[in-house]
Amino acid sequence: MSAEFEDYFSSVENQISDCVGGRELYALKLAHKNYFRIKTGFYEDESPEDVADEICMMVAESSEKVKCPSCGWSWKKSTGGEDMYQCHKCGNTGGFLTESVISESSVFDLPVRQVVRDLLKFIKLEEEGSWYLPEEVSQTEMEYNFPKLPLFSVEFTVEFNDDLPKPYLVDGSKTEDDVIEIFLIINPEFYPKNLYDILADLNDLVAHELEHIMQDNFLRPEEEINPKDPDVETPKDKTYYLQAHEIPAELKGFRRIVKLRKQKPEQVIRDWFNRTREIHRLDDNDIDELVGVLTQKYEQYYGKK
Repeated sequence: MSAEFEDYFSSVENQISDCVGGRELYALKLAHKNYFRIKTGFYEDESPEDVADEICMMVAESSEKVKCPSCGWSWKKSTGGEDMYQCHKCGNTGGFLTESVISESSVFDLPVRQVVRDLLKFIKLEEEGSWYLPEEVSQTEMEYNFPKLPLFSVEFTVEFNDDLPKPYLVDGSKTEDDVIEIFLIINPEFYPKNLYDILADLNDLVAHELEHIMQDNFLRPEEEINPKDPDVETPKDKTYYLQAHEIPAELKGFRRIVKLRKQKPEQVIRDWFNRTREIHRLDDNDIDELVGVLTQKYEQYYGKK
């Protein structure tokens, strides 16, 4: 960095720190995540305050459930009582915030439905191959673009295997470039009667990976969950599912199936682990423990069903 840009970057970072309640490490990560936005502001002679406000507003709109009547948004709950809030943008305080910016379900439900609907189109071709979405659906868009979500795309690979010892196998992950990679193997002997379960697991998987995309773009400040540290070795046993960044993603996927099938969370969680136990090398005791922990976490997040 030049000395001038270093001063400008530090000023933006300090402004971000102020608006997120003095969490300096979180502010630094947000600044680095938005490095090119800050650099553009520097070259276009925007004030550090305006750039920082834009970054903070983006985070606030994605996570806050309350708004300030004075300036339009709030950040930090004050110590004045259950209904008292303090806005870190303008300093206004009072029992004034009840309106949701946008509900969590509306953020996730439409994107998940749309992506799964697109995946289904290629499953019904009953052909092996890899497809890149939404490009191969819309013929124009390279990335999915939904309100309150970062841009993302999907790489979908389908295989058919008569020797697969189960009706199907599905797994997925996301890349650093916010590409959701989904790999599906279908035993044609069980198709299409296994389509109901396949669609449920695709709903789970897409919701799960979208939650990781939110985390990796620093849009989960209320959970203070940062992206996975690439220098930390990934657990290979049941503890993988109990990592701080994995639990919210797992619950997001389970909640999608709970809503679709109108089943109890415990049943949804147990059925999912039973369907995927070979992939993740879990035994009955592992599954019992994980179902107990994650059912309790589900009730903490979403209430008892």
